Amino acid sequence: MTQLTDNKVFDDYVAQFGWVYDNGGQYRGEHWDWYAGPVAGLVLLRKPPDRIALVRYGALMSSELWSGQILSDLDFDRVMSGIGCSRLTTPKPER
Repeated sequence: MTQLTDNKVFDDYVAQFGWVYDNGGQYRGEHWDWYAGPVAGLVLLRKPPDRIALVRYGALMSSELWSGQILSDLDFDRVMSGIGCSRLTTPKPER
């Protein structure tokens, strides 16, 4: 299990799913890190070290699909599978 509370570890891990850091911005009156990803119109927001929100942005409105705490790769995998987003690359097995 990999802990995702470190910024670099988080960035590297979510990149496997196609999410890339895309600056930051305001959400709920706070500054969050924003990640663009593999699903058009869907943004992954992160308030370090462990708060995450998935928000779908449209032309007229936005809607929050999920928000909560993500501490580990297992937490992140569970959320991604819930929205149908899988890894883009398969990690090499450890020998």
